[in-house]
Amino acid sequence: MVFTDPSGYSWLSRLWKNVKKYGRTIVAIVVAVVIAIYAPYLLAQYGGVAFGTTVAGTTTLTFVGTVAVGALAGFASGAIMTGTLSGALKGAAWGAVSAGVAFGIGHSSAFSSLYKAAGRGASLVRATAHGLSRGIISMAQGGTFKAGFA
Repeated sequence: MVFTDPSGYSWLSRLWKNVKKYGRTIVAIVVAVVIAIYAPYLLAQYGGVAFGTTVAGTTTLTFVGTVAVGALAGFASGAIMTGTLSGALKGAAWGAVSAGVAFGIGHSSAFSSLYKAAGRGASLVRATAHGLSRGIISMAQGGTFKAGFA
């Protein structure tokens, strides 16, 4: 009788409740991370020069390749989270927009010259630019600027 749980709320039932509650979110995150890791290599290897190049084990994506990876990750996670095609398409669209903006901030010549001018503060300028863009995208999706910036 010492090891019985008359209430039914053992650690195992609480764990199962949390798995049911957060399961889709966990799976969506894992799938998006796997896509973000492997898709750049596959796009560069098999997608042609328009998507990126692989040289000496280093994969470099073009703007189109970066947007494609964002769209793929957004599509997969949107489909998992909502279980619908419309959710997947919405996720793909926002994933593509987010990836394109992040690529532009990280690799455009306008921002590169800004980072060079900032000198030692380049990392702070880059982080602030990414935070501002994420805040604006978050607001466009119906969230708060503060959450997106953070």
